Amino acid sequence: MWRCHRAFVWPVTMAKSPKERRRQRRQERERAALAPAEQAANRRTAEAITVAWMLAVRATLVAELLAIGGVILVAVVPREEESPGLLNMIPGSLGFSALVTGGVCLILTPVVRRVRGVPPPRAIEFTAIVAGAIPWLLLFISLFAKLAQ
Repeated sequence: MWRCHRAFVWPVTMAKSPKERRRQRRQERERAALAPAEQAANRRTAEAITVAWMLAVRATLVAELLAIGGVILVAVVPREEESPGLLNMIPGSLGFSALVTGGVCLILTPVVRRVRGVPPPRAIEFTAIVAGAIPWLLLFISLFAKLAQ
């Protein structure tokens, strides 16, 4: 079916009514009229959230690696006494910090995706989700293993 408007003829599927075109032009003007200061503030907010997200990812990964190193160190170093010392506290405290920063990382991932104009690369987003989920999965596995005993 064809629609005729003034001197132009085009298919109905491609046609936009004058009302739709006016609405679209108005929206474009409103977006363009957004104050430059407000645009800059939005950009700074998006950058700040992105930086916080990436710092949370990095802190989670470092804490996880150091906790694994602490577990290996506790297993390798011979102990003369049975009381837990400072060396035995390292994996637990680093695991707790990985749990907290991993939770922050998981919370900030959808926020960053929504706030940024350009979404983050898929590989970085996948790494952030996996890094944030690993401490929680390890916590649940250890809880279920203790319950099973």
